[in-house]
Amino acid sequence: MYLSEATFRKNNVRDNTNIEFYSAPANIFPPSASFAGALQSIADGKGIRSHFKHVLKSIDKDNRVATFHDVEADQMVS
Repeated sequence: MYLSEATFRKNNVRDNTNIEFYSAPANIFPPSASFAGALQSIADGKGIRSHFKHVLKSIDKDNRVATFHDVEADQMVS
């Protein structure tokens, strides 16, 4: 996601792009809370929205839509 963000910025399309990071674990880097905090700060600073505890359920390739199960809210989100 960081490389994508840098590429969008380099190509002057970042202002027209929303970057969303979805992950099943509860943080950005489960093996280490200290690294997770640092990585989350970087993502926040780059305007990347993070969504944790979301499990991928399906992908509609024709409409370019991914559907996730939000574990905390117990609902499906796209």
